[in-house]
Amino acid sequence: GRHNCYEIMGLERTATKKEVNKAYRKLARELHPDHNDAPDAHEKFELLVEAYETLRNEVSRNDYDYLLDHPDLYYEHFYRFFKHSTPRVDVAPILVVSLVVLSILHYLHKISSYNRALDYALRVPTYRNQVSSCFLNRDLRMAGDVSMRQFDHYEHDQLETSKRRHLLRRRGCSTKSTSRE
Repeated sequence: GRHNCYEIMGLERTATKKEVNKAYRKLARELHPDHNDAPDAHEKFELLVEAYETLRNEVSRNDYDYLLDHPDLYYEHFYRFFKHSTPRVDVAPILVVSLVVLSILHYLHKISSYNRALDYALRVPTYRNQVSSCFLNRDLRMAGDVSMRQFDHYEHDQLETSKRRHLLRRRGCSTKSTSRE
């Protein structure tokens, strides 16, 4: 940052890890806000902790020393620093989970589209008649007790009424609300 970690801790750049720990303990006792009544004690203590965290770890200390030696390469230093600190994550599980989530969302979208199309077909009279005759033909054929010849003998009016009732029953609606359109 803006401050030199070695100056904050009162150390030379050649200080050992033991000297860093010893200087930190000594300064922490002096600067801790619970023991120091100065108005800027909290800020000074935070700087001390930040300096200690930088200098106690060998990798971060080497990166910090490199930054001090090459201040013109400030932005390249960030790449060097974050290269060590970013966690390594396997991409395969992330891709699998993403694919599963997208597949579920696609499935739900298709079901929703199908239900909207079915509702539209049942609301528009032209399509409703075609859909109802399709369902009735299929249901009558599947029943097995009505042959196609018997089915052809129904009068058109009776067929339309029975189709509407059948569809409304399938959808859970009352048959009393049917009216001829």
